Amino acid sequence: TQTDGKGALIVVDYGGSCTVNGGDFFVEGSSNYSVVNDGNMVINGGIFGTTNSGSSLIITGPDKGTVQEDYGQAIQSEGAYLEINGGAFLGGKHVVKNGLHSTLVITGGEFDGFIDDTETYEGLSASEDIIYDASGDCTISGGTFGVTGDTSSSEMYQYVIRAGATGSDDPDSSNEVIESVVITGGEFHSGTNGLFNISNNHSTITLSATMFVTLQEIISTDTSIEVTGPSTEDGSYVLSMKAAE
Repeated sequence: TQTDGKGALIVVDYGGSCTVNGGDFFVEGSSNYSVVNDGNMVINGGIFGTTNSGSSLIITGPDKGTVQEDYGQAIQSEGAYLEINGGAFLGGKHVVKNGLHSTLVITGGEFDGFIDDTETYEGLSASEDIIYDASGDCTISGGTFGVTGDTSSSEMYQYVIRAGATGSDDPDSSNEVIESVVITGGEFHSGTNGLFNISNNHSTITLSATMFVTLQEIISTDTSIEVTGPSTEDGSYVLSMKAAE
């Protein structure tokens, strides 16, 4: 357990590698991450939690414009790699945030941005969203996202996945960052505002045919999302931000 002002429990620098197979990694306070990854990291198990609602539980890759000088341009242009195959991840402003040009692969695990009154979650913070793909690429083929129990509490995440770059929306801008989320599997439970938040015009979420059928009823009620598909190649559907009328 880490207390306020002491920094992240796990830090993987650019060029470094780390594999976590188990353990408890809890952060207390208002200015800490549980994990900061600028290298290559694989999480196969463990329990990660935070009482901090102002920062992500796990951040992988750099935020645009906040790259540390000693990394030079390399980490900003190459990004980081995080693979999550298992474990439990609880709380934070974003449970997992995927940064600039970085790759996030999720095949399993339990991701919870909801805090109830039980002893299990006591002191942990509710999240804005569970997965925030800020400026990278994210592939999800498994895992459980959100709660399956009582969702009546106000202490609940807003969205399961937020897709939106930190760069410009202008397609001719040098700051434009194109990112995508691809979902082929997993179990998803809506937050207070829905499943997905697509916050700019060059972010997309692609659903396999099976996942679209599973989530279609929920998606059809979201007036902010444009649905294109099915693809003639693989039957997938692409979700994007609906243009203003």
